[in-house]
Amino acid sequence: MILPSSTIFQGVLLVEGFDFVSLLILTFIVLGIFYFYIAFCQHKLQKDEMVSVSFLGKECLGFIDNGNKVFYKGYPVIFIRHSLLETYEKIDSIVIETANQVETVDIIVMKEIEINHQVLHHVYVGVMSSNEYDCILNSQLLGGLL
Repeated sequence: MILPSSTIFQGVLLVEGFDFVSLLILTFIVLGIFYFYIAFCQHKLQKDEMVSVSFLGKECLGFIDNGNKVFYKGYPVIFIRHSLLETYEKIDSIVIETANQVETVDIIVMKEIEINHQVLHHVYVGVMSSNEYDCILNSQLLGGLL
């Protein structure tokens, strides 16, 4: 209707003649499609990276880190910010290499933690000193379903 000299054949827009108005309208249509597609992808990525985490009566957001490949005794390790844990009983220390540095992290066992409405029991937790995230999750938790 906007482009009277055009037709759509098998999902492809065919334009008979090009004039300035036709090119301008097609440009706005294409830019609009790209804008909404990119906005949708950004929203989807931001939504999927953060999940709800609750432990010891506290609620926070956990970041799903595909680069977190830390395991302790064959089990994936969750990292929780030190300020969210009042006191804890350290069972071991491990040395990890982050993107910025090499650091020693205390390992504790948390009896129960809820991730994305799924309760996990006896989870190994690394106590991190960084304040960038509340919780950094291993992508292998829940059998890799995160």
